[in-house]
Amino acid sequence: MRIALIGNPNSGKTSLFNQLTGLNQKVGNFPGVTVDRKSGFSQLTPVQRAEIIDLPGTYSLYPKSLDEKVITDLLYDRTAANYPDFVVVTVDANNLRRSLLLFTQLGDLGLPAVLALNMMDVAERHGVNIDLPALERELGVPIIPMNARKGIGVAALKIVMAQRLDAPPVRCWEPDEKLLPLVRQIRYYFDLHNDYLALHYAQQYRHIGFLSHDDKAYLQELTHKYGFDATAQQAAETIARYARINEILLETVTVTRTETREPVSNRIDKVLTHRVGGYLIFLGILFTLFQAIFAWAQYPMDWIDQGISSLSAVIQNNFDGPWSGCSPRACWPVWAAS
Repeated sequence: MRIALIGNPNSGKTSLFNQLTGLNQKVGNFPGVTVDRKSGFSQLTPVQRAEIIDLPGTYSLYPKSLDEKVITDLLYDRTAANYPDFVVVTVDANNLRRSLLLFTQLGDLGLPAVLALNMMDVAERHGVNIDLPALERELGVPIIPMNARKGIGVAALKIVMAQRLDAPPVRCWEPDEKLLPLVRQIRYYFDLHNDYLALHYAQQYRHIGFLSHDDKAYLQELTHKYGFDATAQQAAETIARYARINEILLETVTVTRTETREPVSNRIDKVLTHRVGGYLIFLGILFTLFQAIFAWAQYPMDWIDQGISSLSAVIQNNFDGPWSGCSPRACWPVWAAS
């Protein structure tokens, strides 16, 4: 069994990977690129072992860097050597709205998935209460609450990972009907199993590494024929997804946070990013920085000069010898003779 770990940066994905694989890890490169590929093996049950692939962190399936492009090249090609049987999506429980964007995209691709709801301790500390059974019903996948850094929930996750999982029955977003002629032609030409995957071929064919030159020429001609606007389509999809995510969170998450429990960093941000006061603070910092460099720095420079002069005088007055008072070049014969 091959399992891919995927999630936003700083969602605890690497901590979970370390917990699952222990010291049984290796680092290489993804085929054709210099991006690191971490993989290892995890003993899910006494008789079942799985290969775990730690994919680079990403916020969505629309890549903006080489690391993120590696993910799409892997997940869009079912014939790829490292194509996973299913994915474990690590999610920051304290920031579900942002994290669920990637999850809904993966679910709409038809990938079997498990949701690892990480940093539950942080969420509880901030007053975020999640109705897990309700969230499971809304998303259609198993959800494991956990704290990957401390290893809490890892055993339960392994039990779920050892089972045979199907694609999520829930779809969070569907392509508009006017896109269906384009999507169906792409599905037929590339023998794809999913409308949303076909739409990504239309969106990103220029950057999908495993497509041939002829394949890209065909997709370019097809998108031009149907007047497909990739940028407008991506924006519309993202807005619709966040609208659906907001609906899910309203049904499954309650926040009892008060001002007294608000993190100190948030209170500092309110001051430093104020629309008027923020600029004044920024200008004050710049002024202080320039003053420190061009005016106030003269005082410590003078102190250092005085200190060095005093130290030199002390050394000359208290350390006498045949080589005192001469330069190193001139003193070398005297020192060697002595």
